[in-house]
Amino acid sequence: MASPETYERYLELVRVIVEELEVVETRAQLLEADRSAEAIARRAVAGSGLVSDGLDLRLAAGAAFAVRSRRLAVEERRNDAERHVRAARERGDAWVVIEETGDGVLTPYRRVEMHLPDGAGLICTVETDLEGGPTIYRAQVVELDPMTGRGVDRPERAGEPLTFSERRPWREAISDLMSRIESPS
Repeated sequence: MASPETYERYLELVRVIVEELEVVETRAQLLEADRSAEAIARRAVAGSGLVSDGLDLRLAAGAAFAVRSRRLAVEERRNDAERHVRAARERGDAWVVIEETGDGVLTPYRRVEMHLPDGAGLICTVETDLEGGPTIYRAQVVELDPMTGRGVDRPERAGEPLTFSERRPWREAISDLMSRIESPS
């Protein structure tokens, strides 16, 4: 933005619209609410006392809806992780996949697994350079909350990421790390 004052006004406008959207609990509801985005923006402005003259309410509403969508996505991932942990515990599993995204070819691959008895986590990633560079494989031990699968800050348990340029040594390292987690010395 060329005008810092206008930029600040837009930020404040987006903030009040996001606050108005806090009652929306799912992304499906958010999609439905998008039909009346301008009305929601006007209501947020009226409730805040903000002056919106010269600002594009639809533009600000679009940004606010995007912010709310990202927050809902994070909440959904957390809820999914907790469901995965509960289901794995009920089945008597030793390991649970908390999250798995991407394909490692067109989008980066990321898998987070957790050892249920102690919360030791293993993050495995694959990043492919679409411009012909090398594919990078990583594996890292982290500490997770054994009841929720969320990260916890215990640096003594976390290891440095192991990096590989080939799939086979990466898979072998993952197997080795899992064995070490299951049978600590």
